Amino acid sequence: MADADTGSEPVPDPRGDVIPAGDTPARPASLLTLDRLPTGYRVLYTGVLLFFVLGYAAGLLQQHLRAGLSPSGAAFWILGNETDPDATRFLFALPWFEVLDQVWRRTLADVLPVVVLLALLFRSRVPGRARGALAGVLLSFALVDIAGPALIHFGGARWGGFWFAGQTGLAATALTAAGLCVIEMHVRRRRGRRVRAVGGPVGASPDPQRP
Repeated sequence: MADADTGSEPVPDPRGDVIPAGDTPARPASLLTLDRLPTGYRVLYTGVLLFFVLGYAAGLLQQHLRAGLSPSGAAFWILGNETDPDATRFLFALPWFEVLDQVWRRTLADVLPVVVLLALLFRSRVPGRARGALAGVLLSFALVDIAGPALIHFGGARWGGFWFAGQTGLAATALTAAGLCVIEMHVRRRRGRRVRAVGGPVGASPDPQRP
C-alpha cells in the first residue's frame, strides 16, 4: 500500500529493516563495516595491523639502540654526538642528501600504514567525531615524523623534542587506531539472522539484539 503522506512505497533495507519512504540511511547499505567482515578478511586485516604495529616498534627500538629514545637522541641521530661527553658510541652528522633519504624513507614507511588505518577506522562503528579527531591526530604526527629529520638538520637540535614527540605520538596513535579496529572485528562482531525484507527475498541481516 502506498504511503498516505508521500504516495510512495516504503523502501526495504537490504539489511532487513524497513526504511520509511523519504528517509536515507546513515550509511550506504553496501558499506561493509568491520563488525560484519567475513572470517577471511578479519584474519587478513588483523595480520596487516599486526605487521604495522611491529614495524613501528622496530623503528623505535632501532633509534633506542642507535642514539637513545629521547629528544636529545633524536637530535644526535641527525646532527651526530661528537660533542657529547657521555656518549658511549660516536655518531657522525648526516649530510643533507642522507637527511633527504631519511625523509623519503619515513614517507614510505608512514603513508601506507596511515592510509590503511584510516580506511579501516572509517569502516568501524566508532563515533564520527572521535574518528575524525583520531584521524587528524594520526595525520599530524605522521607529518611531524616525516619532516623531523629535515627540521633538525636545518633548524638545529632544538627540533629534537619535536621529532621525538612525532615519533612516539605516531606509534601510540597508530596502536590506538589498530586496537579499535581489532575490537570491532573480533570483540564487537555482529552475527546475522534470517529475515524477510519488505518486498524482498529472505536474506541475512544483523541482529540488533546481539552485540
